[in-house]
Formats: sequence, structure tokens, C-alpha cells
Amino acid sequence: MTYSKLSTSESHNDPNDHVIISQAITERITLISSDHKFEDYTKQKLSFLFNNRD
Repeated sequence: MTYSKLSTSESHNDPNDHVIISQAITERITLISSDHKFEDYTKQKLSFLFNNRD
């Protein structure tokens, strides 16, 4: 999966996040974040782990 093929939503239009997501998918790296918007990309084979900040 590359950056140009990443399906994005209008509610999440941060190009820097899209680069991070694309890289994580390409390298098969689990992305850990407290941002719920990353969950939307698990359908595109993003391995995502939500980090609950306490």
C-alpha cells in the first residue's frame, strides 16, 4: 500500500498522518496512538493499537 493508494476520509485530512499510516502499512508495523482516527485505516490492513492516555 502506498500513500497514493490510501483511501482517506474528509474528516481526517492530515497529510502527515497519511504518510505515517502508509509507512506502517507498507512496513507491516503496528501503529500505536491515542488518536481514534487511525482506527478507520484498519480496513486497509493497518495494524493499529489504541493507547489510552491516563
